[in-house]
Amino acid sequence: MVRPYDVAEPLLFGDVDQYIMAFARAKFASLAKGAISRMQRWEASGIFEGEADGLRSLWDEWCWYQANHSSDTPLLSDAIEETLDELIETVVSELSKTEAVLLTRAADAEAPDILHFEQHITRSNAMVSLCTKVGIYRFDQMLLEFAETMGLTKSDVEGPMRLAYNHLRDEMEIAGQDVSHMDNSKAVVAEVRRVLTEEGATPRRPIWTTERQAFDNAMIAEIVREVICEAASRRCLSRFEVN
Repeated sequence: MVRPYDVAEPLLFGDVDQYIMAFARAKFASLAKGAISRMQRWEASGIFEGEADGLRSLWDEWCWYQANHSSDTPLLSDAIEETLDELIETVVSELSKTEAVLLTRAADAEAPDILHFEQHITRSNAMVSLCTKVGIYRFDQMLLEFAETMGLTKSDVEGPMRLAYNHLRDEMEIAGQDVSHMDNSKAVVAEVRRVLTEEGATPRRPIWTTERQAFDNAMIAEIVREVICEAASRRCLSRFEVN
């Protein structure tokens, strides 16, 4: 399969764990590749017919457009720019909310540090793994252990703990392991409601819908666009013959 592009990982400025940064760089590159792959599968629109030969796909047209057109042709520019934006929006919308939160944290040096969310995710995953190894399988027990370890209330940490617990249970079930000794998602939700009532806490909105959103799809899309544009500019354009 011909892959006429070279995608570089973006430069990011977020102040987060090195493993999250590594994940984010690779994920941004993957999102860009996904958008480019879709552009390669689309036949050329013919919008540059008469100007250039050898443009077989939308990706070919985009690369040629980047090298040869300016904003002096606003109608043409708007059309092809909007096409790219729609493709990027599609691939970004396929992110899980947790992925979107982590990408935003990695990209934005001023992103909100909401209860050190990314650290809680990492630590809650470690806690769930540790508990299962010592024979603790119930969500309420793990939540208590995690809250005491962190020196926080259960309502403070139930979000990342719930993500970690449900993820591990689902992965075990997918792998064909017996999960009858673990709480299902309804039982987990019931325990969270009990904790919130017991602690007199207000039910939290999801971490990604706080007053200043912890994820920013527009920011993510802009970085994906930068990676795509860089790939287009570094691609060898000599194969396109200008009329």
